Amino acid sequence: MVGTIQDITDRKRAEEAVRESERRFRALFENSGDALIVHDRSGKVVDCNREACRSLGYTREEFLTLRVRDFSVDVLSEEEKASLGEDTPWGRAMRTAPGEIVGFHENVHRRKDGTTFPVEVGIGSIDIGGRRLIFASARDITERKRAEAELDALVEELRRSNAELEQFAYVASHDLQEPLRMVSSFTQLLRRRYGGQLDETADEFIEYAVDGANRMQTLINALLEYSRLGTRGSPHAPVDTEKAFDAAIANLRNAVEESGAEIVSGGLPVVNGDEVQLMQLFQNLIANAIKFRGRSPR
Repeated sequence: MVGTIQDITDRKRAEEAVRESERRFRALFENSGDALIVHDRSGKVVDCNREACRSLGYTREEFLTLRVRDFSVDVLSEEEKASLGEDTPWGRAMRTAPGEIVGFHENVHRRKDGTTFPVEVGIGSIDIGGRRLIFASARDITERKRAEAELDALVEELRRSNAELEQFAYVASHDLQEPLRMVSSFTQLLRRRYGGQLDETADEFIEYAVDGANRMQTLINALLEYSRLGTRGSPHAPVDTEKAFDAAIANLRNAVEESGAEIVSGGLPVVNGDEVQLMQLFQNLIANAIKFRGRSPR
């Protein structure tokens, strides 16, 4: 009798490595937070993980009797597949290397109880036992869709509010034009007729009134321009912010004097912007500082 002995250590190691790789793959497959489904080209399910069963409400045994069309609402019909030929997600997956995802698309899945929910599906291919199969991952995007719907509603509400604000600004500023013209006309008439005939303080008050009316006219014109649909103020141009700052202080003269505030500024630069809006910015900032002031505002 003749016998042979062959060292199969390497083969055993290779077999164990394959088994270990399969165990790791299975652990990842089963514990994935996404529904993972493996099916053949006809759509018959050959494997699935726990999340797929949980999300669709089937037992594993039930799931393995399904075809993709049983739970995928937007799955292509046989006629659509025929018209597209190989240019379907499944067809592209079969033409790519195993393990490569050909892309993601949104779909709708139907649970066993008939309810539906949106999913994001990634399609790829995988080789198992010499068979090329299709591998699909499906992620429930119900919360994302709800958030998107809420965001869309907020954007629409903001758009509506902005439109109403533009209309209000236009109407309000337009209605202010006539009384302001009257105030401006009479203050200028006072200056022409009585300038120099009254005491110095009266002349100063008249100048304040004329100057204030002119600045108000500038503001109302800017508000009208801002409120017009499709515009957001004047085109940007170089602006001397020192000049805009001084105009804001002039508008707040009474508030500054009454509060005893000391307004201090360093050298302000020339910037690209809208002079009226910059003046309004300075005015609002300074007015708030005066309003919410300490004992010695500065």
